[in-house]
Amino acid sequence: NLALDLSKKIKHKFYEAQAYRSIGMAILYQQKFDSSLTLFYSALEIFTELDSLKGVSEIYNLIGASYFYKGEFNKTLEFWKKELEINENNNDTNLIARGLMNLGVVHKNMDEYDRAISFYQQALKIREERKDSLEMAQILNNIGNIYFQFRGNYTTALENYIKALDIYKKKGDRDNEAHLLNSIGLIYYKQEQLKLSLDNLNQALSIFEENKDKYKEKIAEVQTNLGLLHAKLGNF
Repeated sequence: NLALDLSKKIKHKFYEAQAYRSIGMAILYQQKFDSSLTLFYSALEIFTELDSLKGVSEIYNLIGASYFYKGEFNKTLEFWKKELEINENNNDTNLIARGLMNLGVVHKNMDEYDRAISFYQQALKIREERKDSLEMAQILNNIGNIYFQFRGNYTTALENYIKALDIYKKKGDRDNEAHLLNSIGLIYYKQEQLKLSLDNLNQALSIFEENKDKYKEKIAEVQTNLGLLHAKLGNF
């Protein structure tokens, strides 16, 4: 707010727009989406006047995010597609991949799973070309979630999960490794491969218990899964 006041005082439009953006982000994190949109639109108007494509692109992303959390997915698509178009014209492959990933998330929330997978795969191809391994793992996990949760295609889900798991292990990302092990354990449970399910769930539990305060709910979830598994095995 001080930055906004000073920007207006010295009549520096670019800093004024940046201040609107920053305040809008703080408001967005407080989940006051209508208020954040008002601030983002103020920033957008100035960035447009200044012909700052980078500023406009950033604001399109934030406006889209505000609409996303409001559940207005068509408006989200409108602004995230505009952002993607700017980044494609600038050939910014990092932001293009991010944009494609975001569009996949929106279509997934709209229950349009084929379109979601298509956008995820386009994003994955770019991440592979850039060798952005952690981003690749995130996309593979998202693809796996669709095949597991909404398609019941356990084989394809497992293929994507295992690829993501290998990346997280190589990168030493223990938290995401545990999440993947839990998902893989559940798939093996569905496939009646109970020994493999037990191994993966126990590994997931062990990692989550390394940080008990942070992962209380996940620990409870995995313990529930293990309880169901042992019941199926007759280990009452």
